[in-house]
Amino acid sequence: MHLFRACFSCPILLFPATQFHQIFTEILFKMGRRKCLQYQRLFLAWIFFWYHCTILHAQNHSTPAILKIGALICLNSRTGKAIKMALELALEKVNEDPNILYGTKLELLVPDSNCSVLQNVASAMQLMDDGVIAILGPQTSDDSYFMAAMAEENHIPLVSFTATDPALSQLQYPYFIRVVPSDAVQMAAIASIIDYYEWKEVVALFTDDDFGRNAIYALRNSLEKIGSRISYKVALDPNIGKVGFQKVLLDLHKIKPRVILVHMQPDLGQTLLSVAIHLKMFNSSYVWIVTDGTAGILDTLPLGVDSLTAPEGIICTQVYIPPSFKFKYLYYELRKRLGSRCCEDQNLRAVAFYAYDALSVIAKAVHSLLNQKNYDLSGGPDTPSVTFNPANGRESTDVSPLLHQIQKTRFLGTTGLIGFDAKGDRLHSVFEIINKLETGRKAVGYWTSSVGYLTIQPPSTIAESTFNATKRVKEPSLVTWPRGSSKVSRGRMPSMIGRPLRIIVPHKAGFETFVGVDVKRHNKTTASGFCIEVFTAALAYLKYNVSYTFTAFGTGQTTPNYDDLIQKVADKEFDAAVGDITITRKRSNIVQFTQPFLESSLTVVVPKLLKKSSRTWQFFRPFSISMWCTMGVCFIITGVVIWVLERRNNKDFRGRPKKMISTIIWFILSTLFFTQREKVKSVLGRMVLIVWFFVVLIITSSYTANLTSILTIEQLRPTVNGIGGLITSDDPIGYQSGSFVRDYLLELNVAKERLVPLNTLQNYRNALLSGPQRGGVAAIVEEKPYADLFISQRCEFKTSGAEFSKGDWGFVFQKGSQLAIDISTAILKLNEDGTLQRIRDKYLGNSTCESSDEISSHLGTSAFLGLFLITGIVSIVAIISYCVSLARLFCVVREEDIANEEDYRENSSKCASIMHSVKSFLKFITKEEIPRHRRKDLRYRSKIRKQEKKRAKNGSTSGSSLGTRVGYQDHSFSGKTDDEDQSVNPSLHRTQSPEIEGFGSEGELTFGKRG
Repeated sequence: MHLFRACFSCPILLFPATQFHQIFTEILFKMGRRKCLQYQRLFLAWIFFWYHCTILHAQNHSTPAILKIGALICLNSRTGKAIKMALELALEKVNEDPNILYGTKLELLVPDSNCSVLQNVASAMQLMDDGVIAILGPQTSDDSYFMAAMAEENHIPLVSFTATDPALSQLQYPYFIRVVPSDAVQMAAIASIIDYYEWKEVVALFTDDDFGRNAIYALRNSLEKIGSRISYKVALDPNIGKVGFQKVLLDLHKIKPRVILVHMQPDLGQTLLSVAIHLKMFNSSYVWIVTDGTAGILDTLPLGVDSLTAPEGIICTQVYIPPSFKFKYLYYELRKRLGSRCCEDQNLRAVAFYAYDALSVIAKAVHSLLNQKNYDLSGGPDTPSVTFNPANGRESTDVSPLLHQIQKTRFLGTTGLIGFDAKGDRLHSVFEIINKLETGRKAVGYWTSSVGYLTIQPPSTIAESTFNATKRVKEPSLVTWPRGSSKVSRGRMPSMIGRPLRIIVPHKAGFETFVGVDVKRHNKTTASGFCIEVFTAALAYLKYNVSYTFTAFGTGQTTPNYDDLIQKVADKEFDAAVGDITITRKRSNIVQFTQPFLESSLTVVVPKLLKKSSRTWQFFRPFSISMWCTMGVCFIITGVVIWVLERRNNKDFRGRPKKMISTIIWFILSTLFFTQREKVKSVLGRMVLIVWFFVVLIITSSYTANLTSILTIEQLRPTVNGIGGLITSDDPIGYQSGSFVRDYLLELNVAKERLVPLNTLQNYRNALLSGPQRGGVAAIVEEKPYADLFISQRCEFKTSGAEFSKGDWGFVFQKGSQLAIDISTAILKLNEDGTLQRIRDKYLGNSTCESSDEISSHLGTSAFLGLFLITGIVSIVAIISYCVSLARLFCVVREEDIANEEDYRENSSKCASIMHSVKSFLKFITKEEIPRHRRKDLRYRSKIRKQEKKRAKNGSTSGSSLGTRVGYQDHSFSGKTDDEDQSVNPSLHRTQSPEIEGFGSEGELTFGKRG
């Protein structure tokens, strides 16, 4: 009775119908069925009252079946895929728990924004038309501005999990909420680090967008509070490349920086740090501080081939996500669905966790609304309600009930305690101070927004709004600075050159392998090629960093005059010249050359002409000597195998030894033309012969094709023999335009009219192929590196004669330049450690032509190794099969012979028996093959003998010996022909397959057909 009274007075009367069955079952369990029937009337009255209250509650409070939530993410990116997976996990968690939304289901709409602002706008409008109650995202701060304005216009909350721009707040955008800490909070943490080490000036490197500018503005405000300032700001183009980063970092020498702050997106931060590593800027002269976005990629930072030192000693600020049950659950779920590589990316993992909490915030707010008597989830501008607006501290009709509930939401999420302040920013943010080491990273401190200074230990409980933070960081040794030093960096990088080095490079048509120049907009010049890579490698060996800029000399259509290029360095218009510049006596008088980095000389390039030649033994050339020998061995082995397999049952392969040898040779050679007269009767012999025919067909076809190619190929030879023969002739001579070769040939008394300037490799080819008769040249005098490059790409040309006029390549500097001496020392080091040779092999080691004058036309054994293996294996298998079959037949015949000799076992010793068996086998294999019907008869007799022996062993009565009764004498040992054997025992031929008729009364064996 007391239980029913409790039921009437308990609030569970308003439980939904789905829980009534559970309550009724519990009552029956506690009271028992018999006692429950005693209170049947009271129980039915309670049911009627419960049903009436439920109907009234449902009429005044209709719960929607589905609520839609939109998400603006870029699905074709790794980050977008991780966010979508986290949102789906949160959605599953919410929809599976009936205590959160009381049967209402959340539906997630995720259109693909395709990483486009316009697509984001279109997707947001579509989501609003679909009736979503809230929108999650977008992924970037720049896109969030317009989305926040649209959300305010339509009274739909916009919950962001990635937008950290401090300018985004509810003071300007009332419907904007974010679960991720603002960059203003992170900059306050960085200001605490700068305050602790008493640094007064900071250089800020950031992207020139809202994400970078507003964060640096917040940093400036935080630094002003501690008496520090930003001495130099560098706003970088978001599309900047590696060359741009290198220029920016080298320009920092002018302001002599000490502390450099990096705040940019992960990909740009990765490129910047890679360039800094290449410039050796991670030393005691610099302190590097990177923000949360770049800190996540430090462990996976690809240093690349240009990396010279490790990024050790970096200070990082990173959001602290404490380990908890929710953290582990979400981590393992993402790891299971996205893979371990995705979860190891800290930036990606943090964004996914914030996305998970963002959807949970909306679910908690909807839960609070469903518990109210009157609520409105339409979210449209036509359904305002009076709620509190934190933007102005007054009541307003412009804020939706859902937004009001989101602002009041407090719960412990995956990323910690979640709550929002008056600006819509997250409360209780904790940042972890990370020190990047050469082998990993370590945490050196923590910073929390509720305390405002550094601590050694993290918050004891993440749910605490404030916590005891009396332990400040007092030990500088906690931080490991570059090169493992525990001393705080205070020095500056020494700079020998106060401005970037001005380098002039030749810009000509062709020969990009040595120097390739690319002139971009605003006269920005980039260079590449063998000479440029040697120069940059030499700079890497210097003890100081040198910034430089390239300037192209020439139009790129023709080859510029190298003497004019060197004169510009001598006139101090440029500091240096880098390229394929030859060291000559004349040039050395006005400039200073470095140590040569490539040996060079002059050589003569000529075309190849047809050389008519004939050889007596030309027909042997298609195959190599080893191939001919291998073929001979295979011919002999195959002939012997065929003879072994055919001798016993083929009269064509029997006879005297001389006849047999001639037959084998004739037969196997005639297979080359498929004209053999001897017939092969055995199955094994035919199998070997078929495979051999296939081998012969392939070999003869290859021989014919290769011989045809040899007889028609052009054998080439040079037309000019060296520089001596070229000077004495009257033919035109080509040279590279702008090079010193023209002056050199004029000094050799070559007429000026004979000299033809050429610019590109294609001009070289056309002039040589045309020849003097058609307006071309007879030969080209060129430096050896150019000639080798030309010949490696054009196989129809070659050098002629010996090399002459040695002249190596070097870099050009002004007279008295210290940098020229240091570069020379660096080139020597490059040569000693093999770097110079590796660069040379990279650019000049590839050739598409054969190194020898004559291309080898011999086909070796390796080309037919597979065929020889096939025929060898088939022959071996055939011989083994034949030997096994022959041995089995000999055993049967020998058993028959032993059975006919009555006193064999009595008069023969064991040794004599073995010798007799060997002699019998040798005699057996030299005889003709036993007819088939006799072989069957022998096998049958052997079978009967074995049966009789078995019966005798078992004690049964056996008859007399089968051999004695039948009186059969083996054909092989009698020496009789088939006709004689038939006359002696014609019944054996008449009955080729005798069957057992039975045994007589005395155990006598009988043969014959029944009946």
